[in-house]
Amino acid sequence: TVLANPPSTNLSRDEVLLRIVDTATTLGFGRQGATVTVAISLRATGLANAANPTVPDTVRYAHSAVIDGDGVGALGLPSTWGTAAELMTPEVSTALALDRMVDRAPKWRDTDPAELASLITGMPTEAFHTPAQTAQVLLDQHRPTIEIGAPTTRSLPSPSATPTSTAAATASTSALVSLADAQSVASTAPEALPKEIIIPSG
Repeated sequence: TVLANPPSTNLSRDEVLLRIVDTATTLGFGRQGATVTVAISLRATGLANAANPTVPDTVRYAHSAVIDGDGVGALGLPSTWGTAAELMTPEVSTALALDRMVDRAPKWRDTDPAELASLITGMPTEAFHTPAQTAQVLLDQHRPTIEIGAPTTRSLPSPSATPTSTAAATASTSALVSLADAQSVASTAPEALPKEIIIPSG
């Protein structure tokens, strides 16, 4: 079981990447699962752990991006998929996406990652062709060296004990970029992504 434990500090894109990959590996989904979930994160948030002001509880947790619509957390999953604490924990978001993948595609091992990402999110397969390719490159060439605890040993903290930030404070210190720009940067120059971004919809 992967337990909710939102990070107490803003995660770098390397940390988000590592948490997603380690969770996919620990849960037995290997490279295929890692590719799919990293691709979803790349497209949704550019590998940021994103809060959403329409889900106020998410803004209470440390976050490196702000998005609107219905997306929450590192994979930009729908807010109905879990609690704010769960969705703001990259490991839990990864596990939720992989669980849905198994339900939607029993033969996931032999299915194209872009198609799997589409089945998980409900978005067109074409939307994930480039993110899936970028995810493969990241897995091949950019293995982060940051060490984190095993996701299966994490526990749910008291929300009052978790450092928080507000949407206003986030907006005042963040770069404002479009979703298309964030996705383009993530696919062509990942290292150029700002440490904190605001991604509006549309």
